Parts: sequence; structure tokens; C-alpha cells
Amino acid sequence: GVDLLLFSPDSDPERDKRLAAVLENVDCVLATDFQDGLAPTQVLRDMEVSEAFVNLTPDAVDGVVRRIPMWHRDLQGQTTLPLSLELVLQQRFRDAAPELIPETRTLRAGDMELPHIRSFFWPRYDGAPIPILPAAEVLEGQHKEALKGAIVLVGSAVKYEHDDFIVPFSPEKRAGRVVESNLRYGVEIHAWAVRALLEGDLFSAPAPALLGVWLAAAPALFWVLGFLVEIRPARHMLYSALLAAGLVAANLAAFKNGLLLPLGGPVVAMVAVGGAGIFFRRAEELWAKHQVDGMFGRYLSPNVVGILLKNPQFIRLGGRRERLTVMFSDLRGFTPLSEKLAPEALSAQLNEYFTAMVEILFENSGTL
Repeated sequence: GVDLLLFSPDSDPERDKRLAAVLENVDCVLATDFQDGLAPTQVLRDMEVSEAFVNLTPDAVDGVVRRIPMWHRDLQGQTTLPLSLELVLQQRFRDAAPELIPETRTLRAGDMELPHIRSFFWPRYDGAPIPILPAAEVLEGQHKEALKGAIVLVGSAVKYEHDDFIVPFSPEKRAGRVVESNLRYGVEIHAWAVRALLEGDLFSAPAPALLGVWLAAAPALFWVLGFLVEIRPARHMLYSALLAAGLVAANLAAFKNGLLLPLGGPVVAMVAVGGAGIFFRRAEELWAKHQVDGMFGRYLSPNVVGILLKNPQFIRLGGRRERLTVMFSDLRGFTPLSEKLAPEALSAQLNEYFTAMVEILFENSGTL
């Protein structure tokens, strides 16, 4: 496979003819670019060799290349496959035309079925590093055994051509050193996709029933937690955190087993339902406090109303029997005293008495 866009004729037409003569003797796939409308020169197209697009589609959110388009159909209705898929089909199923199977969300060619998700296939980037051979060494006759019977991709690894992409690779060892960067050249990504297709190492979408359960399970649990189970806010937050952690753990487990489950939808639903549950509980508590305060606030002391607000189970029809202490307090000789004192002096003396007694009473949770 040639991951080079040979769309411009060489200044020496003989070079194009010699290249065409070489490519005519090998199974070859030439690169096209459907975004810019670039295709091989007419001299190369006259050989009737296969063509495939080399476009890669980084995610709009973070610019990482995680998936590859399964096909592209132009305005004339002509379908082109990606370079990696075209190479695999040529090696294994030369005469089998690929067929889209909507029921199973797969692309079938011969006895091979490739899962796709919204017309993309998702390679699992967890294999060994791709061997990279310098072109100069190959031209000198080296690596003949390594190239024998292999699918070979020819591409550029020059930085100024800007054919490098961010990929979800882990650091790997290459030529005895660790490559920390997650930038890879386009030809490497196509090679990785070829290996994933050959080994069937692709992510698949969940069945509709499993997807429905997955999307409904988290909101349902949070709905039960928020609306049906009466627990304190601190425990509600703890249980919510545990449910969220379980959701993420289940998603990671499915991911490691090659199953792509959506996480954004359940998380949004979880936050929405959980938030609604907290709001519902808070509104219920405020309404209960309002009712208690409206019923007993005029007749009972604030401390008793506070106890009822904290313990609404104490409020029940008919009341209940309890042992109570009732204290009656009076001023000895108050009647003769009140006849002798001026009203202002009597009021001051009563205020002094009431202040001392009420403070003691309230300190001991009494009711006046």
C-alpha cells in the first residue's frame, strides 16, 4: 500500500512510466484523498490498480485518531474503502465484494465480518509496535526475509509534511529507546489498522438490548436512591459516588473486552436524576418544616418546635404518654409588694426575676 499522494506528474514523464511499470508487477493499492479530491496521476490510473483513501478523522473534542471511516461514497455514487481495509481484502478476499449487513452492524467480505460503529471501525491500539524499515536499507537489499509475503506500506515519516496525528497509544520501545510521544505518522496508523483487521482486534458496539439496559440502569438506580430511599444527604452523596465509580469501572471493563459503551449519556442522566433527587429531598424537608412550624410555632416554644422538626415521627394523632416535670414559680408577698412600689420599680423587679428564671429554664430545654 502506498500512503503517498502521487497526484502530480513528475517533471520527467519517463520516471512516471518506470514507476508504473514497477507497480504493474505487484499487488498495489494507491492513495487517494476524498477531502481535497486528490487521486493518482493518469499514467498510474491507466494500470487499473486499486485505489483507497488515506484520510484519517481525528475526534473533534481532543483531536485524537481513534477510528477510521469504513467507506466513502462520492457524489457519483462510487464507493472507496480505506487503505488498511483495501489491503486486507486484497490479501484475503481478492474476489469477494464487501457487503454491508445492517442487522449485525458489520461489513462482510467472504467469511470475514468486521464490526463497525456508525460507519467507522475502531482498532484496538494495544498490540506490539509496528516494524519500521528505512527506505534506504530496503533499496540496498536488506530486510528481504522480513518483507517476504508481508503487507508493506510505503509512506513518509518527515515532520515537515505534517502527516502526523495524535493517537491513544501507550509509550513503546523503538530501536532500543522509549517513545513517549503519542504522535504517530499516518502510515503507522494505517499499518496498525491493517494488523487489527487481520487479527480481528476491533471494538464492537453493544447489542440494542444491552445498550438499553446500560443507558437505563444508572438513571434508574439514582432515581431509587434520590426518590424512594430515605437517607441523609451525607449518605446520599456517598452512595452516589459509589454508583458513579461502579459505572466508570463497568465501562472500563467493557472497554478492555472490546466493547464500546457510551459514558457521556449515563453520566449526564445520572447527574440530572441525582440532582433532581437531592432537590426533591430538600424541597420535601423544607415543606415538612414549614408544616410543623405552621402547626406548632404559635403554641410551643422554639426548642420544642426544633425537636419536632428534627424528629417528625414524634408528631402523631392523639399524642403519647410521657413522664414530665412541671414547675410553678411565684414571688412570695408579691401582692403587698406591688401595692407599695411604683409601677416602674415593680416592672424592673419583675424583668430581673423573669430574665434569671427564663435563662435557667431554656438552658435546660424547658418550655415556658
